[in-house]
Amino acid sequence: MAQDFFPQPMPWWRRGCGWLLSLAVLALLVLLLVAWGRAAWQAETWRAPSPTPTPAFTSTPTPSPTASATPTATFTPSPTATPLPPLPTAAPPALDPAQGLLVFALQDGPRVQLFAYHPQRARWVRLTQHPHDHLYPRAVEGGRNLLLTANPNREWDLYYLDLTTGRTARLTREPGYQAAAALSPDGVWMVYEGYTEDGHLDLFLRQVRGIQDTPLRLTHDPAADYAPDWSAQGRLIAFVSTRGGTPQVWVADLDRPEVERFHQVSDPEAGLVVGPPHWSPNGRYLAWAQTQAGLAQIYVWDALQPDRAPTILGEGHEARWMPDGEQLAVLVRRPERDFFTLYRWPAGLALPLIPLPGRAYGWAVGVTGLAEPLPETFARAARLTPTPLWVPVSVHPDDVPEGRTVTVPIPGVDAPYPYLSDSADEAFQALRAAARERLGWDPLAGPLTLFTPFTDPQAIPLEHNWLSTGRAFALDPAWLDTGDMVVVREDYGPATYWRVYLRAHNEGEGRPLRGLPWDFAARLDPRDPRVYTEGGAWAPTPPPGQWVDFTALAEAYGWERLPALPYWRGYLPAARFNLFVLREGLSWEEAMAQIYPERVWTVPEWLAPATPTPTVTPTATP
Repeated sequence: MAQDFFPQPMPWWRRGCGWLLSLAVLALLVLLLVAWGRAAWQAETWRAPSPTPTPAFTSTPTPSPTASATPTATFTPSPTATPLPPLPTAAPPALDPAQGLLVFALQDGPRVQLFAYHPQRARWVRLTQHPHDHLYPRAVEGGRNLLLTANPNREWDLYYLDLTTGRTARLTREPGYQAAAALSPDGVWMVYEGYTEDGHLDLFLRQVRGIQDTPLRLTHDPAADYAPDWSAQGRLIAFVSTRGGTPQVWVADLDRPEVERFHQVSDPEAGLVVGPPHWSPNGRYLAWAQTQAGLAQIYVWDALQPDRAPTILGEGHEARWMPDGEQLAVLVRRPERDFFTLYRWPAGLALPLIPLPGRAYGWAVGVTGLAEPLPETFARAARLTPTPLWVPVSVHPDDVPEGRTVTVPIPGVDAPYPYLSDSADEAFQALRAAARERLGWDPLAGPLTLFTPFTDPQAIPLEHNWLSTGRAFALDPAWLDTGDMVVVREDYGPATYWRVYLRAHNEGEGRPLRGLPWDFAARLDPRDPRVYTEGGAWAPTPPPGQWVDFTALAEAYGWERLPALPYWRGYLPAARFNLFVLREGLSWEEAMAQIYPERVWTVPEWLAPATPTPTVTPTATP
């Protein structure tokens, strides 16, 4: 058996033939290589040298005749163009320097201002510092100009911003609200969202140079239609609409009659659309963001394969195609701040998350017209050093130990205990003044809840009640019933947050509500137990009127929102939708220790009353 299993040794004469055959093959290979190298050297000696090709740039991209062709991103360098930033040597650049400049509209104190940024330079440059807002910037005409929305006269209109001179030109003059415009490929027409007399947010068409012309109304649905984008072929307009019950992406085909013009491209089963759609430069792909179960993801739909399910690219709340059509600039929202990143199509993440210095209200990609040196209008804003929105002034009595503070009275407020911590009163008064200016009424005059002694009955467990720290306030929930407040639900993973909007009495300071608010009162309807277990439902339509994002305004002054407690669906006070906290990096225990002697608020475990936690069966968010 052993002889059958192990191979027998090879005879000596066969081993010798094998060595001779190997040497012969090796010699033949050497002769062939020498002959080929000599022939190549002779051919190179007799070949005439050819000139080095020089890349040619044109002023505008060549239009693509079909949806499948991909145009080459081109630009015209000028003598005053911004010098390109140095490229990193540690890794290949994620952005082409010629198309990598971005312009963000960021919350900066009480207003939204424009900032220029290039990821490879990693430096923010302020471009505006005006007492009004600048929203939804979009690069046009090869990136030399911006199309944006602003309200300098308390009227929301569309403007051109010339990046080489800093001058603006007003494009619309109708009363009311016109915003978020996109140009047709030939630059003659624009589509934008506008607020109608009957209280609807709809889409309109008009010629760019036809300021005096009556705009053409594209949509007439009672639902909200907003955030349009025009395809490169000029015949399709994508937008977000709530006409199906929840925000979803729809496309209008301008070649079809009105009854057949609109069709939905996003899948409601994938969740709510939270970011506006954006076409790729060649008009083939459409990108948007949808969120489900607390996860927002970027979806890319192929218009040449409309029945095929969209591709999920990765996490994100808003996407913009870069001019090369191979990368997407993506906004990622988190409860505490916004981030920016890049995705390669279709590979995935190309740039780590970059924190933004403020909440973003749109941004422009492919900007090429920012001059160097900056125009004086931009230069003044870039040199500006913003002053603090509020400065704490300490009142420290001699009998208060070091490291602790006191509560101080807040004049002119309707609250059971009109006091706040001495560390928070100036921030509260600064926010109050800003809110009064924006809204035309004083929401922080009350009724509201400020400081609540820990000895009082607590609606939620004490360790979650920031009102006992003197660093929080709670708006009156009755404003939900009066129509002065609406709340939008935002899920981040398993946590639920709320965005509070207050009705603006100052015309031109608020904006129409784009999304759908959350209706807590729907949980009281006995006909639908699912709505009760979910803690409410999405309202069927946005409420009319103009609204100010109070949550964003409060964040600018340091006041944070907190997530709802896990049992909020069955117990409304646990939702904490109306609560705002000036944490300044402190934990609840540290904030309590600032105004109370150490651990005086601690109750022995055997003496503490049990806090019942309602048992609620979680269901998926519609």
